[in-house]
Amino acid sequence: WTVAAAALAAARSYGCPAQVSQCALVCPESLCLAVLANATLVAGDGGAMAVAVTPPVDPLTAQGMRWLRKTRQTLLRLNAASAAAGAAAGGGGGFAVEWVIAGGTDMMVVDLVDAVYSQFPFMVAAMSVAIYIVLAAFFRSLVLPLRALASMAVMLTCTYGAGCAVFIGGAASWTGLPAFAAKPAGIHWVLPVLAFSITLGLGLDYDIFLMTGVRRLWRQGWSPGAALALGVERSGPIISWAGCIMALAFGGLLMSRVPLLNEMGFFLVFGVVVDTALVRPLLVPAMAGLCGDAHWWPAVRAGEEEE
Repeated sequence: WTVAAAALAAARSYGCPAQVSQCALVCPESLCLAVLANATLVAGDGGAMAVAVTPPVDPLTAQGMRWLRKTRQTLLRLNAASAAAGAAAGGGGGFAVEWVIAGGTDMMVVDLVDAVYSQFPFMVAAMSVAIYIVLAAFFRSLVLPLRALASMAVMLTCTYGAGCAVFIGGAASWTGLPAFAAKPAGIHWVLPVLAFSITLGLGLDYDIFLMTGVRRLWRQGWSPGAALALGVERSGPIISWAGCIMALAFGGLLMSRVPLLNEMGFFLVFGVVVDTALVRPLLVPAMAGLCGDAHWWPAVRAGEEEE
């Protein structure tokens, strides 16, 4: 730190604009010495300086965000070491250097990403609890909401997995379509949050529509298996056509040249197709059939209520 303090003193007297070395961009620990000798602006009283740093990678990519976070942690460590050294040298009058990231939209985006994803688990938990309460109150069942959450978790897992395979792993690059090209920067950070809310809402809507008809048949005296079979036969085509309409509507996003819209379109289209073609007509009846009458517990049939 003595070397850094000496470099700062030199920068106060001989501030000369220069480009920060690439090694400082790769290794934030060396950033302190690099920028001290390359201050782009030094205050008239010599009490402060400003340095502009341009990373060699896109700061909004996963790699760039890791670099920004590591740089901030390094500066915090330097501030703590400088304060301790200044206090030890002269009590309250010792010399200390304080590093501050004064601005830049990149750092603001990193803070926004950290804030959003720090709350994302609570958002998932809150939505799951809300869905459970609503379904339990509507169907008067404590088991059905658990089955619904499990089936929607399968749909979301398949959707996220396919999105990562296409846009990170390049699984669909063979098509030659720009919308399916692998993204070196990875999936846009806002997409998982938006896709979660929209696809979960669509899946819940289709589940309620299907189970409403099945419950009506079950309360009329049909066995659980027969009620499921007839309910899927009656409601299945409607749900499939509704899914086709939504897939066509969301598919328009795949025609865009904006990567975020391409990714959003793929996630929504794939989620709708998986939900209406696999989860709702196959997985949901299978899970509900395994539960039998317990799927509707503690609700009872209409005739049993009178007894």
